[in-house]
Amino acid sequence: MSKDTAQQEVEKVCFAYEKAGKTGNKKDWGKFYDLEDSLINKVEVANQTKLSIPKKIAKMLDVSFDFQPEYHEDVSWIVSNMDVLSDDFSYNEFYTWVDSGKDNYNIALTYLASKALGVELVEVEG
Repeated sequence: MSKDTAQQEVEKVCFAYEKAGKTGNKKDWGKFYDLEDSLINKVEVANQTKLSIPKKIAKMLDVSFDFQPEYHEDVSWIVSNMDVLSDDFSYNEFYTWVDSGKDNYNIALTYLASKALGVELVEVEG
């Protein structure tokens, strides 16, 4: 497939995705473009909401994770016990971030769990 053809294919997929109303319903897609199931799945995955964490918070979690290898199988313990941070400011900053959003605790857990599993589920921002 040439570069132009690939670009056109991507544009058609994006057009079909937009027109289908992001329903994920393959019947809706068929009205606009004949896609294979595998391609539909790739587009759906690519358009999912991404989890993200600030770089500074990720570094704090990395320090705690690396310092406590005996707790890699229980990342909730690590998130709840960030005493290994170098100073009170970092400790307070971390827990202020955790408390500032309803999902931040779960994002921290997911970040560490993905690190323990060797996959990237949470994007580091900044």
